[in-house]
Amino acid sequence: MSMLQRRAFGGPKVQSRKSKLKAEQQAKASSTASSAANSRAGSRVPSAAPSRAGSERGSIPNSRAGSGDEDSGDEDHRDPFASITRRGHFDAEEDRHEDEDLTIEDILQERIEKMLDNKKKGVEDREKDILRFNQTLLAMDAKDDISYQQDEIVEHFLKTIKGARTEKETLLALKGIALTTLTNPNSRAYALTKQTLTQTVKDSLIPSIKSAAITTLGLTAFFGGADETSTTSLIQFFSNIITTDGESVGASDNADVVTSAINSLAFLLTSLDEAEEITQTLMPGLIDQLDSSDSDVQIAAAEAIALLYEKSWHEEMNEYGDGMVIKPSYTVAVNTHELLSKLKEAASGSRRHLNKRDKKAQHQSLLDVLHSVENPGRGPRYSEALDKDNNVYGSRMSVKTRGGGAWKVDTWWCYVRLAFLKGVCGGGWDVFLEKSESFMSALRDE
Repeated sequence: MSMLQRRAFGGPKVQSRKSKLKAEQQAKASSTASSAANSRAGSRVPSAAPSRAGSERGSIPNSRAGSGDEDSGDEDHRDPFASITRRGHFDAEEDRHEDEDLTIEDILQERIEKMLDNKKKGVEDREKDILRFNQTLLAMDAKDDISYQQDEIVEHFLKTIKGARTEKETLLALKGIALTTLTNPNSRAYALTKQTLTQTVKDSLIPSIKSAAITTLGLTAFFGGADETSTTSLIQFFSNIITTDGESVGASDNADVVTSAINSLAFLLTSLDEAEEITQTLMPGLIDQLDSSDSDVQIAAAEAIALLYEKSWHEEMNEYGDGMVIKPSYTVAVNTHELLSKLKEAASGSRRHLNKRDKKAQHQSLLDVLHSVENPGRGPRYSEALDKDNNVYGSRMSVKTRGGGAWKVDTWWCYVRLAFLKGVCGGGWDVFLEKSESFMSALRDE
């Protein structure tokens, strides 16, 4: 999987005339839609390589998942809802329920009823109601508690998205759809939400909303009943965003939007049994993004490439029948020498605008991908060092939760899923992981 909670980078800003005009137009349009929207134009690092996404930063940092030999899960996430994670929590005392004798199931039901009753409410009260619903979902296994009202809840969020007064209200509603679907996967969610979410990606003037809608669209397809044809079609939609640097959805050169598209594309790829044909289609666009001036875009593209290489191999019993070996199923039709060269250059982290921490994360992530391209049987954080018994350590990545649980992450498909779901859940991901059947099963079953 990939990683989480990223920061926007400081550094020299150089605007082209075209990007400056677009930024001014976006800022003007965004100010009428939301006082919270900050459409910031950034810069591109000039190079002889094709111009890649990375100039315009939206208000949500995209993130990634896990960054050491052992990861507590607290440092990095790809959080497409980071702007509401940062400023969305109300005072803890204010959020305490008046009747402390109520069960959490009772509190959830009360909050659902309050949220669905929108009569004569101001925007701040509506935001608060959705936020409290989302927080309660993350604190429990609410599958049975929401099942009979699930369509009504999702319809409420869709209506909110269409008529939202602020960026924050829209982001909260998008996260509400994602958490509701993740809590209780069903065969109706994708069909119910596809049109509104797709239009939001295309029509919203606010980059953070586009990014969050892309993420929610990917999640509802995965958990909400999209068949293989629909999944492949959505992957192509995300691929078009990537290859046009966001221009296909009105977000030209916006790194956050492109990163969300790559992350969502990779997440959906993990659900496909057969990826040979689509690999040949997707690989050129992902390799191009290794030239991005934005490290989030670079890392997301590299990890998607590692996943595609991993899917081109399979396990089978060895000739002696006493162990498994990994063999290629098909050849990934790319210039491997050129790809390895790009990965080595990107892993050097030589760009001056990256701080020490970002350079380290970039170097580690891209080095992992480089090793996996050379040997697709090796997952993230693979170590050839020997332990005290002279056995190779192998994958050394594990993710710990607050409840004391730990997950060993030794394949790219598991890494991609964990990072994506970690980003959707935000700060409550580890509690939700231990309570949610759908979250846990997504990490167990490829």
